[in-house]
Amino acid sequence: VWNPNGLLVYVIRQGAIWEFSTTTTDSRVLHSAASLSHLAVSPDGVYLAFKEGSSIKMLRLTGNGTTPTTL
Repeated sequence: VWNPNGLLVYVIRQGAIWEFSTTTTDSRVLHSAASLSHLAVSPDGVYLAFKEGSSIKMLRLTGNGTTPTTL
């Protein structure tokens, strides 16, 4: 799923949510779990929502925090 700014894309790969830059070769793992699906980015690009098992979680993309919140 694309970030609204067009500079970042998020994918689920190898049991993790990855962030890839579209302008550089940078990438990073944002969150790892056994059962991930259904990525969605908020319109302002600040949050990433996803399904982990039977839970819906939200991850703040700005700042240094990488601990998701269960909704």
